[in-house]
Amino acid sequence: MKYRLFLTVFMSLAFLLSGNATYAIGTTPDYSVQWLLSEKQLGLSLHYDYSSYRTSMGVFSVPTINKAGNTYLIAHRTNDLTSSAILCLNRDGKVKWRKDFKANELDVKGNYIHTDQEGNLYYLTSQLSGKNRKQIAHSLTSDGVERWTYIIPGNDAGELALRGDGNTIVSTTTKLYVINAKGKVTFTKDLPQTNANNLSFLSADNGKILFYKYLFNKDTYLGSEIYIYGSDNKLLYKVPVTIGFGDMKSKVIRFFDNGDFLNVQSYDNMSKLPAVLKMYDSKGKLKWKKVIYTNIRVDDVFISGRNIYYCSGFHDYSTAMAKSLLRIDADTGEEKSNYTTMQKGMPTFYTGYNQETIIGNESLIKAARRDLSQEKDLSLYELGRGDFKRIDPYSLAVTSDYRESLDAFMLAAYQSEDYQVMSARNGFAYVYFEDLKTKQYLLARIKLAKL
Repeated sequence: MKYRLFLTVFMSLAFLLSGNATYAIGTTPDYSVQWLLSEKQLGLSLHYDYSSYRTSMGVFSVPTINKAGNTYLIAHRTNDLTSSAILCLNRDGKVKWRKDFKANELDVKGNYIHTDQEGNLYYLTSQLSGKNRKQIAHSLTSDGVERWTYIIPGNDAGELALRGDGNTIVSTTTKLYVINAKGKVTFTKDLPQTNANNLSFLSADNGKILFYKYLFNKDTYLGSEIYIYGSDNKLLYKVPVTIGFGDMKSKVIRFFDNGDFLNVQSYDNMSKLPAVLKMYDSKGKLKWKKVIYTNIRVDDVFISGRNIYYCSGFHDYSTAMAKSLLRIDADTGEEKSNYTTMQKGMPTFYTGYNQETIIGNESLIKAARRDLSQEKDLSLYELGRGDFKRIDPYSLAVTSDYRESLDAFMLAAYQSEDYQVMSARNGFAYVYFEDLKTKQYLLARIKLAKL
């Protein structure tokens, strides 16, 4: 089978001449490569060599796509691990514009880079002001033109989120700000303090803002109280979330399109069990509760459509426990299907519906970014180093396995047996790898064949 795929890929290779480098562009029954660019062509580093961190592109620059087909990359500038840039590429891989930042100005991890349905970009920067760092919220058009900026008062670390109605939410440890499409603050709210000054802001989506405060009886932690504000910036309701398992905390909220929301609770100490999922309706009434007796963290849960997914066994580092993805019906709380990965390491699961990602050993960065720029893709994808599958969102059966054809293409064209699929959505995927013949790191955008 691999020999046949090798011939198929080798016979269908075309070559793209760019500058002094020639790169192979492959076409197979599974996919076609639309463009392929090196670090030199991008002017960005794809391979990071930190002294105490990963030595790969990792999660730092998961590409974002808007409806016009433009690709946005956020990465370090070449040979500079402190300075960063945002790069916009058109459908053909040509650079439309780029914006460069000073050292330590932009968070290169990308989880503070957002895009809305019009293709506008939103992000935070920080600048030294005396002995402190001031944080600034920015919005750019899809063409890279600045729409507005807002200097966040105080010196607290901030977060940025999109409410999904044209408004931007910026929060610090003590205050929340609502910024309209013209960059004007239309609403502010004091936030309750939490232990160790953790941010009490949880989420903004579907025209709602959500934050919480901890409830104590003297020094005994009782639970949380969740506050939901509507698009008119008025309190809709508050929900008490009591805790029945020691020091478990409420940490993650997922909003559904009909206004329902999911509260996920787990321990800070990952050696403790269980985790608890609670589903509330649009008026804050509890619909169901589910206790999961497996070693998961709150970032191992995401939603897509009317489905809830969570991973089991990801934090058992022995080979004895299978690593699985499970689906829960959001209306009933019942487990409906199970997929056990064949990967030996930590796989990544990605949903095109709301662009959330579960990345092995990493937090759920897409939940923070809330990329609203694309049509919704119900498919799930299993991504990883040397692995790429499309998964049915209901049965969790594998509908397409691209591994063998990608293996054959990489080996035939680049003598490479190691690649990383960074993201997949709406018929496209991005693949990062090293060309072992030229010792260059490359990024490819591939178009997937229709199911």
